[in-house]
Order: sequence, then structure tokens, then C-alpha cells
Amino acid sequence: MSINYLWLDPHRRVLEIGPQEDGSYIYFIDTFVRCKELLSPQKEIELKVQGGISLAEIPLLYEETMSLKAEVLIDEEYGIAQVISIELRSKEKMNEGKLIEELKRAESSIRNFCFIA
Repeated sequence: MSINYLWLDPHRRVLEIGPQEDGSYIYFIDTFVRCKELLSPQKEIELKVQGGISLAEIPLLYEETMSLKAEVLIDEEYGIAQVISIELRSKEKMNEGKLIEELKRAESSIRNFCFIA
């Protein structure tokens, strides 16, 4: 298993981890989308809460060969929710073009749960 960093553009870095034992790859794509409010908080999975700040995972897509989740930082005190990363799990290694395509699909899905500020 190896860890690689890729740059999709000057603002988006991808951390690639793989291959896993089953041959799959995990990608963490940096993104920064500030939400005015979460439209579907019932999908939220609390991971950590500390001092009024929580980190949540919101499933965006699940297919047989791939899944996408948004990692959202929520500050309830100040009413801020910000998507900070997209986790992509794939059964195969992806090239840069495919990663950009999936990032666009993920960002489109984000609009389903995040009223963008």
C-alpha cells in the first residue's frame, strides 16, 4: 500500500491511499464549500464532537464499484457548516481525468443537502 498526493488544480489536492488488501483505492479530495444550512441533517453521522464543533460524514453516492461521502465540519455556536473533504472509495485506481469527473459529480450532490452560502 502506498500514499500519493495529486494536484487537480492549484486549490485541490488529492490524497490517494492504495491499493488496499482487496485491491481498492481510497481518495480524499480537499474541497471547501461553505453551507448556509444543511438541508438533510437526518443523513448526518456524527464522528466527533468537541467544544460545539462536530465532524460529520454525509453519504453522497453508493455504487457497486465506488462510493462518495462528504466530510462536513459543523460549528453550531456560529451556525457554520463547511464541506472540507470528499472521500471516494473505488475498486480500481483512477486517473486524474476520472477524479475530476467524480469531484464534479460529488460537488453537484453536495447541493442536495447543503444550501450554499
